[in-house]
Amino acid sequence: MKNFLMKNFLPSRRQAVRFALLVTVSWTFATIANAAPAQDTATNGCVDRLAVGQRGVAIPPRLASLRYTCMTLASGKRILVGEAGRAQDPAVLLIHGLGNNAHRDWRNVVPALEKQCRVIVLDLPGFGASDALPLGYSFAALAATVAEVLDRLGVARAHVVGHSLGGALSLEFAHRYRQRVER
Repeated sequence: MKNFLMKNFLPSRRQAVRFALLVTVSWTFATIANAAPAQDTATNGCVDRLAVGQRGVAIPPRLASLRYTCMTLASGKRILVGEAGRAQDPAVLLIHGLGNNAHRDWRNVVPALEKQCRVIVLDLPGFGASDALPLGYSFAALAATVAEVLDRLGVARAHVVGHSLGGALSLEFAHRYRQRVER
């Protein structure tokens, strides 16, 4: 009877892991999309949707070494951009992965880079304090957003670094805008 139940009604370990991963990813996107934003007047309207949406969850503070700007894109959506270092130094763009910390994922890297580079970090659309894209998400749309941010900052070429989702986006950006990527 046990074998019959296991074979016909209970999920395999692989199916259970897939289901748990699907639930986790779905919950993360639902949290990001539905959490109530907290107004942030220091950056002219960019809001961190997790600051109020999950009481009891510690949100790492914005990085002290970054100068923040709430940039309004051509679409009218706002995106949070942080910069450190000197404008004349080589630009390094850091693209975060999937998760709730957005650009704060780079908090241990920025201090080392800012001494020799112009460091640029951003909250991708729909993450951290950036508005969601108006027509949904694709790597092409995210790469275009990154290109627009660099244009508005006056950066012709940058070293592009990403991890996880940001790594995939870095590859897409390098493919679509190879003239913009130093390394």
